[in-house]
Amino acid sequence: MSVTRPVNILCIISLILLFTPAIGSSQPRNAGDAEFLSPLEHAVVSEINKARTAPKDYASLLEQYKKYYDKKLLKLPGETPE
Repeated sequence: MSVTRPVNILCIISLILLFTPAIGSSQPRNAGDAEFLSPLEHAVVSEINKARTAPKDYASLLEQYKKYYDKKLLKLPGETPE
């Protein structure tokens, strides 16, 4: 199994959460307050918040990841595919 599947899933979840409007006013103020979220969901919400609060910084972070892609496969240094 490659690293691509989790990255693709995270991207899809991120996009869904990014473009889904908040419903109701009783929503938690931040991901840390949302006890019903799984660790993966916390991580996704955290990444979305980073992208929303500092888009230029986040864009430069994403630019750094470009060199590790081989077409659709993400190959991070020091990590071996499963």
